[in-house]
Parts: sequence; structure tokens; C-alpha cells
Amino acid sequence: MKKSTLLLAMLATLPALGQQIIMNDMPEYLDELNVIPSQFTVNNVPILHIEQGYYDEYDDYEYSIILYNDDIEKIAEVKPTSHTFDYTLTYKTETRELKGVETIELKKYEYTRLEEWYTLDQFIKDYFWGGADVKVENGDTIIVPYETRSMETRGYYDGMYFGYDYFGTKYPYEYYLCKNNIIYSVRVQYMGIYTDWTPAGERKEEKSCELNVMSIYYQNFDTQAESNRFTLSQTLFNSDDKFEYIIPKLVLTDISHYASSVPSDWGQIVLSRSELISDYDNPTMKGLQVVSSDGTVLHDIDFMDGFYREYDEYYEYDNEIYGITIGGKDYLVIDGYMESNDDDEEDQECVLFYRINRQTNSLQEVQNVPVKMRAKQQASTINVQLSETSEPSEIILTNAAGKTLARKQVMAGETTATFKTSMPKGVYNLTRIQQGKIIENGKIVMK
Repeated sequence: MKKSTLLLAMLATLPALGQQIIMNDMPEYLDELNVIPSQFTVNNVPILHIEQGYYDEYDDYEYSIILYNDDIEKIAEVKPTSHTFDYTLTYKTETRELKGVETIELKKYEYTRLEEWYTLDQFIKDYFWGGADVKVENGDTIIVPYETRSMETRGYYDGMYFGYDYFGTKYPYEYYLCKNNIIYSVRVQYMGIYTDWTPAGERKEEKSCELNVMSIYYQNFDTQAESNRFTLSQTLFNSDDKFEYIIPKLVLTDISHYASSVPSDWGQIVLSRSELISDYDNPTMKGLQVVSSDGTVLHDIDFMDGFYREYDEYYEYDNEIYGITIGGKDYLVIDGYMESNDDDEEDQECVLFYRINRQTNSLQEVQNVPVKMRAKQQASTINVQLSETSEPSEIILTNAAGKTLARKQVMAGETTATFKTSMPKGVYNLTRIQQGKIIENGKIVMK
């Protein structure tokens, strides 16, 4: 049968199969087939859910989760309430005044000479077909050529002129100088000359951090079913038919593993500066909140003393936690750090487990498990360092969606495991299982 005839035959059968089209503005999530697992729904039936995000006519971002039954019929739509963590930082401010600008000549060389038949206008026309800005200072002619690219972007101006926001085009970094009919190419550097800094009081800065709905990457180790991702549930925390979701609970701390950077005044005129004097300034996750689809906070959960997790509203992996079923028990799993009591020691990476008890509508803190695995990428190989145990175990490599990519059996007493892989860039998880229990966790960032 010809391909065209076969295609027509296949198309003719489609109406009998039944078709359903779902309009989705976030199709990248479709490859994960997001499903609320059956044990977390009222009727013990999986519910398909698709996240949608779009900008409305007022340019406000709208986010919703559409739910479908097994006939692909829409059964509900949940629009999570916007939640923020608002806080205030206090700064000590100092100011100074600009007294002048020092010019430092870096390089100057003869470029060409003007003749009676070769004028400045002809030079500009020959060399700068885009035109040039010409001005006279102290009897000398300064020529600053226009670039062929657009000069409308601020970043371009900043690269051409010192202190553009303050002086405009007064101080170009590169220009041509016409002196005694000789054209010189000149490159210079400028330095602002300032008065001393003087106190100017304090200022308050209001800040806000978006509390994103957290995704749960779930895997049932009892059935070894493929993992999946979901954000809503019905019976994860209670037994009613309303949907709920999880958001982070933040507090201000001085804990941060991210390197801070001090803005440079290179190339800019800086007349004021501020020094943070607030004791705490870093929003840190110290718990979770369970929120009903109507916006009501159902549970307020604080992590155990000393445990924390860093949070960045724009970093995808900070908006994820894990759910597992093992030995008939359901757990929420949060990776983070345990604060060290010794200032000379680094905080210990660890994983916090919560047992889900739907009979009492509660989470029971189980324990935190130190993370001892260390993984290092070398070309297409991942080398994993393990703690020594007296029993065999299995190392499972999964992606950020919880999908199993590789498994490695480790014999008793072995302290290394190697994976050969050609995975794309991203964050991957390593889990060590012994006698059906997770004993170690780790992560690796593939670059």
C-alpha cells in the first residue's frame, strides 16, 4: 500500500477513536504528563493537570492549573493565590561631591595628515561613512565617529563615554584629534576626583519575594513506577475534596551560600553609597505552608531547628521538593542544610523526611539524613564518592523530573561508583538505596 493511501486510511479511523484538543500556553510541561497520583485524590483515580501561564490585556501574568479526568474532560481550574514575603532592609547612606575629572592618555599615534586637497570633511567622509561628532576644545578638533550600529541603547553609550548619565558625550574613551593638520588616534581613561564621603542618614528599602507554588516530584519505589510531577493534591494533607498546594515559608537570616558582589563605579559617577546595617537580609526557607485552592492556609510547617534551604524565586530548582512512597509509607522529602555549631565548619548538606499521615491530617517529622555522597563530572563520566557500608546498595541517577536515567549496583565495602553518560546540562539527583530504604542523597550539576 502506498504511504498516501495508508495515511488516508489512518485519518479515516480517527473520529471513531475520539479526539480532544487541549489549548495550552506552556507546552514544555506536556512531556512530563503531570498527574496527581491516585492515592492523593478523593476517588483514588489519577487526575491529569496542565499548568498554563499567560499575560492578560493589562500585561499582568495569569497562572492557573487545569484539571482533567480520564476522559480528558475538564473538571476544575485552580488559580493559586499570589503569595509574597515582604521585608524591609535598613542602610546607612553616605554622599560626596565631584570636584573634577582627571584624564589619563593611554595611547596616541599619528593616523593620517591633512593636505590642502585633503580636508577634514573629506577625512570624515572617507573613514566614517556613518558620520562623526566634531567639536573644538582649546583650539584642537576632536572627532568622535558614530558607529554603524544603533546608538539608542544605553549600554552602547556607557561603553563609549565616561559618566554618560552625568556628562552625556563630554568624555569619549576613544576619539580622533586634529592638531596642526595631523590626525591622531587617541585612547584615554578618566577618573573622577571627589570630596570625602560624609554621613547622610539612613534609608529604608522595601523588598518583596514571590512565593512560588512548589512542584512535587513523586516516585513510588514499591511499584517502581515512572516518576511524575504534580503541584495540586486532594488527600496529601487531609481527606476533603478541595485541592491544595505548597508554598515556601521564608524568614530573614544571614545565611547565604551565594557570593555577593559589590557594584563598581568604574566608568560611572558615583555620588552616594549605602551600607547594609540590618542584622538579617537573606530570605531563607525555614518551613512550608499548605494552602487550599481558596487561598486559606491549612498547615504552617516549621523545619526542625537548624535545618534550612536557600530560596531564589527565579531559580527553577528552588521551587521543587520530592514525594516518595516506600514500604507502604508516604513521605515528603526536602533537601537542604543543617547549620553547623562550629564557625570553622561548613553547614552539612542533608535531607529532611516528613511522614504523611492522612488519618490525622498531619505531617510527622521523621529525621534528617546527612548527605555523604559527592559526585564529580569528568567529561562524559560521573564519579561518585560513597560512605562505606557493610551491605550492598543501589545508586539511582534521576533527572530533575525524577525520571530514572541509570542504576548502579554497589557491593558491600565499595566507596565509589561510576556512570557513563552524555546527559545535557542541568541538575541531576543521586539516591542510594539499601534494603528498600534511602540512606544517602546527592546532586550533581552537569555543565
